[in-house]
Amino acid sequence: MVKTCQCRKDMRWNKEMLECQIYLPLDCTNIDQATPPSIHVMEAAKRAKDAKEKERLELCHKHAEMDRKYGFKRVYESDGSIKCSLPDYITPAPIFRTEKQAETLYTSLLPHLETENFTYEEMEEAFCRDVDAFNLAFEVDEVWMPGKKCSPVPSTSCAVVYDSHDCYSGWSLDILPGDQLRFRYFSSSWSYRNDIDTVAVSAGCTLTAFSGSSFDGERISISAGVVERWVVLAEEEKFKHMHENIESLQCVCR
Repeated sequence: MVKTCQCRKDMRWNKEMLECQIYLPLDCTNIDQATPPSIHVMEAAKRAKDAKEKERLELCHKHAEMDRKYGFKRVYESDGSIKCSLPDYITPAPIFRTEKQAETLYTSLLPHLETENFTYEEMEEAFCRDVDAFNLAFEVDEVWMPGKKCSPVPSTSCAVVYDSHDCYSGWSLDILPGDQLRFRYFSSSWSYRNDIDTVAVSAGCTLTAFSGSSFDGERISISAGVVERWVVLAEEEKFKHMHENIESLQCVCR
């Protein structure tokens, strides 16, 4: 019997977003808007565009006699055909709910690939170009660090503490998930006692620091969300009373 939390079948834990997400073993890092499309994907894109334009024109002509207040005006092109005033893109689903399967495929390249000609690589490319439109929605803010000498928190660490405000000099201490450290006199960790200036917490983790050596006294908790978090204790109002005033700490991760 499994006693720890785990993601459902076909899902993986996303450490940056701190949630289980559907896992597809595809690599889209080499495909973006600047990458030249393959011939079959280009043809699929043209077929998709033509299909949407045909649907738009059919809808426009169907309602050509409706009241002008709805945006349908009988205006003629130079070739004598009726000019359609509908937008080039018609949203197939309301914005207040999740799209259904058919609505999702409405804007996809995949249904327009010719099954007898395309390869697996081209199908993968079409999928990657479909999801490329969502890249901006999942962008994560850049991590602020207090100095050029600072390095990202190691993936195996819960946090890292420093005795300088910019990581330029002095010592640093890696803290692992689940660690509970006491900087007591005459102990091997005594040199860290009341000497911590900067704290870097890994994404999804929380470091709690105490002014007493037995996890007592004044305390602060510093949590990181989807990206790691850096705090210079002396520079933040709610933490500055703990600047060089930490004698014990503990760290946990989700």
